[in-house]
Amino acid sequence: MRRVSFVLALLIASTAGFALAQASSVEVQGSRPECIAVRAEARMQAFGWDHFVSVRNGCAQPMTCRVSTNVNPTPQSLPLAVGETRETLMWRGSPASTFVANVECAAR
Repeated sequence: MRRVSFVLALLIASTAGFALAQASSVEVQGSRPECIAVRAEARMQAFGWDHFVSVRNGCAQPMTCRVSTNVNPTPQSLPLAVGETRETLMWRGSPASTFVANVECAAR
């Protein structure tokens, strides 16, 4: 009985952690054409939250996007071919599940 209780507690704890990972709130700011799609998310990992920003170029021309966050203000440059999607890790192991992404894009 004790083993079943432990397994059940472990299952509940892991499910609660998954729910927390899905509940992170990320805001995206910046100027970019409507043909650029941006997804930003915080993923729970072993030592905290990893902040990811994914950018998809749906435009008819190659674009270059500069990605930064309020946690990591140093911009990363992402050159994107037509139809290309790139994901970048902006911060690993943050104690915060929320962040603000800033994505600015222009034609190359």
